[in-house]
Amino acid sequence: MSYSATVPLAKLYERTSKKGNVYFAGRLGMANVVLFKSDEVSEHGQPVWVLNLSEPLPRADARDLTNKPLDEDTKAAAERDWQRSDLEDAIPF
Repeated sequence: MSYSATVPLAKLYERTSKKGNVYFAGRLGMANVVLFKSDEVSEHGQPVWVLNLSEPLPRADARDLTNKPLDEDTKAAAERDWQRSDLEDAIPF
């Protein structure tokens, strides 16, 4: 079986909650994406994962990057996590 070319839609990052549950989080356009395992199982006993989208909340540490030089840690984080904005995420419409 051959598959047609694929297009990456989003990057999700594996995280672990304070309770030790594994989940995935990231961005899809201007929406927050969270993928978590539910308590539900399929008819064949397989785990069911739930994908939620939500409007991002304004970041408490939002800052104006145009007037400040970026330190090395901030540059590295921006390169590593290209989907996160250091500015407030506001939907423009």
